[in-house]
Parts: sequence; structure tokens; C-alpha cells
Amino acid sequence: MNLTQSKILMTGTTGFIGGHLVRHLRTEKGASVRVLVRDPAKAEGLAKRGVELFEGSPSNSRLLYWPCRLSVVQSRSSSIRKALRTADN
Repeated sequence: MNLTQSKILMTGTTGFIGGHLVRHLRTEKGASVRVLVRDPAKAEGLAKRGVELFEGSPSNSRLLYWPCRLSVVQSRSSSIRKALRTADN
């Protein structure tokens, strides 16, 4: 699956699985990744890898306007992981 033109907005990326998934999307798939985080300090490693951070909560609809507007795909990390597994098979 070629994601080099994709702009993906994700939540749930400061945990173990989400963090690995973001790195995979950036390095293996070439996707542009934006993440919504409650605590930017927890996502410092992702920011160093070129991931764009948006601070806030998924429950704040006003906050989500621009990150969603700037992205092609919006998903939780579990949904992206399932889609990648299906596409790679």
C-alpha cells in the first residue's frame, strides 16, 4: 500500500502500539502523519520524527476542525493497524 500522498490524522499514538504504528506509517509507508495528543511531552519522540502534533482531546469538536480539515484520513491507531494488515496481505 503506497501512502506517500496520504495525510493521516491519528489518536492513541503515545502508547506502545500507536507509537510503533506511527513510525511504521512514516518510515515504511511514507505517509504524512498528524497526531492528536493530550500531552505533547509524551509525543516528543514522534515530533522529532517529523510527525505534526495537535494538542487536545478527541471529544473537543472545535479543536478537531483544522487537524481533520488538513488530513485525508482520520482514524484511531487500531483502525489503521487493521487496514495495513489487510492491505499488506
